Amino acid sequence: MYEEQEIELKSLKYVMYLRKSTEDEGRQIRSIGDQEKDCRDLVKRLGLNVIDVIKEEKSAKKPNHRPAFRDMLKRIKQKEFNAVIAWHPDRLSRNSIESGEILHMLDMDIIKDIRFVSHQFSNDANGKMLLGMLFVFSKHYSDDLSSKVTRGVRGNLRDFKSGGTPKHGYIRDNEGIYRTDDTNFEIIQRAWHMRATGEHMQVICDFINEQGYQKYFKKDDKRHQTFIMTDSVLSNLFRDTFYYGELVQSGEVVDLVKAPVPFEPMIDRDTFFRVQDYGKSKQRRSKGRKPILPLRYMVHCDVCKYDKPMQVGRSKGRDGISRLYYRCLNTNCTREYGSRSIRGKLVFDEINRVIEEKLTNLPPEAYDRYIKEVKSYSTTAKTKIRADLTRAKVTKKGYEDKITKLSGSLAYLADETAQSTITNQISEASQEINRLDQAIKGYEKGLERSTLPKIEREEFENTIAQLAKKLKAADVVQKDLIANNLFLKLHFDHQKMTHYSLKEPFASLIELTAFQYGGGGWD
Repeated sequence: MYEEQEIELKSLKYVMYLRKSTEDEGRQIRSIGDQEKDCRDLVKRLGLNVIDVIKEEKSAKKPNHRPAFRDMLKRIKQKEFNAVIAWHPDRLSRNSIESGEILHMLDMDIIKDIRFVSHQFSNDANGKMLLGMLFVFSKHYSDDLSSKVTRGVRGNLRDFKSGGTPKHGYIRDNEGIYRTDDTNFEIIQRAWHMRATGEHMQVICDFINEQGYQKYFKKDDKRHQTFIMTDSVLSNLFRDTFYYGELVQSGEVVDLVKAPVPFEPMIDRDTFFRVQDYGKSKQRRSKGRKPILPLRYMVHCDVCKYDKPMQVGRSKGRDGISRLYYRCLNTNCTREYGSRSIRGKLVFDEINRVIEEKLTNLPPEAYDRYIKEVKSYSTTAKTKIRADLTRAKVTKKGYEDKITKLSGSLAYLADETAQSTITNQISEASQEINRLDQAIKGYEKGLERSTLPKIEREEFENTIAQLAKKLKAADVVQKDLIANNLFLKLHFDHQKMTHYSLKEPFASLIELTAFQYGGGGWD
């Protein structure tokens, strides 16, 4: 028992500190209400003088993360209080710095007494030693639990299962697998594409909120609840690589698209990085830096087929007008004199021609073909494609290992018949590898197709019909946005586009239509 006669309890000014962290994993940690009830019973039994009650819902694992706690210590130093009541020592601290601070204040007689519901404390050498040990145990428990949770998360990630923050537009099932959340998935997917075309954040927020967007909360009995989207939430969402299939948790990176478990990415990598580039370009313009140079990394030289894109820049003519140009960076390029660079106007004229010839003139049945393709990729079909892709890659690796092994033994064989047999086996394995390469490309194309967004007919037809007009009327920034959302690469010879590659869904639209009517695409 306490040596009550050594301290005049009624003369002390107590502050009651109650803490319940939302991060506490243990269900046994009492709620603030329960802690307060137990502490008040102690106050009543001992007749203590409580000046104030401080409540806080913050973790004590890291120092200086609890504003109410810091304010309490400040008020103690100002002699507003000189004693503390808490339910348990771990409510006061779970880190070495703040534990040491409390013990130091006891040594300096700034804190004259501490009362706990669950433990007895005496303000002497033995009592301080015991309190210090309890603080150490609390820190060890917190660190050990954190380590176990991290190991568990990493173990789950190796099985392509997540235990992290819920994602907008997805439902995470009991096994930690992300599933698409029906209409809410489509709303957030549409928000991504709006941002990729340069739409303002507030406009996108308004769109999401007008659609009655609901987020899925697994721990809540109501599950789906109306969620008011804000700029800050949307900004964080647009920086999350999860939406194209790259999950990052506990320092681990997992490619969900290549996982054997079913996962449907909301966007492709190009859309994600286009959104990032757009945000950076907006930031550059707002700070008054250099104007945007459109189609960076998109225009390629088809004369020397250099692996790096042509450099985009501006130059002033004799008339004083600044004009765009694209120049090959290969010093050994065989471009003719006078064709070292391509004028920006010519590049955009070629883009406009493709739009008018290939997209604006799509037949009425194009939309039906496109939607049929989108709907054909059920969750079961996507899972099968992933399984086939994994199997093909493993089989290809087996043939590659076989060729390596056979090639190594070939040098040691003197018998011509044996050499001929080994050579034939190597040839057959090489043929299988070529066949598997084609199959892998087909499976990867299928996975790419499986991420095609759903588009309403009216929106689809209006977008296609207005593309050419919008490009002609747009300023340089808008031209860049439109072109970047249509094309992956543009290839030019001396002064003419030789071929190009389109982004989805436009690539599939042309390909499906060309297949139906017997026509041919450029790329």
